[in-house]
Parts: sequence; structure tokens; C-alpha cells
Amino acid sequence: MATTRGGKYRDTPTDSQVPHLKTVFSFLGLTDVAFVYAEGLNLGAEAEEAGINSAYQQIEEAVRPLAHAKAHVETAELALA
Repeated sequence: MATTRGGKYRDTPTDSQVPHLKTVFSFLGLTDVAFVYAEGLNLGAEAEEAGINSAYQQIEEAVRPLAHAKAHVETAELALA
């Protein structure tokens, strides 16, 4: 789940988005949800760039285990062939 914000609220008491979304997703049976934060987008050009770069890094970290899992599946398929 990607979130964008003008300020910086991640892991603070003023974060009203993520706790609400986690509750809704949990109600729907989705409990393993990763959040990507692009924050500080309204705090000037430098903060905006830093927020977007941070989001890209978070995405890379979130998909890295999936890429490794795919490589293991492809290796196992080759071994069976």
C-alpha cells in the first residue's frame, strides 16, 4: 500500500491513515500488508525529493524477497526438467 503525505506522520501519534487502513485490511482478511511512505511532499523541493527517493527505496526492499523467491522457484523448475 502506497501512502503520500504533505507532512511527516509515519510512526507518530498523529498518523491517522495507516492504523485505519490496517484495520480495514484486517477486516477484509488481509493481514500481511506492506506500506510504502512518500512523506514530506509539501515541505519544499528537497524534502519532496527525499520523500520520493525514500519511497523508491522502500519499494525495492519490499520486492527483494519476492525476486529471491522467484529465483528459487525457477531454479527448482530447472532441476526438475
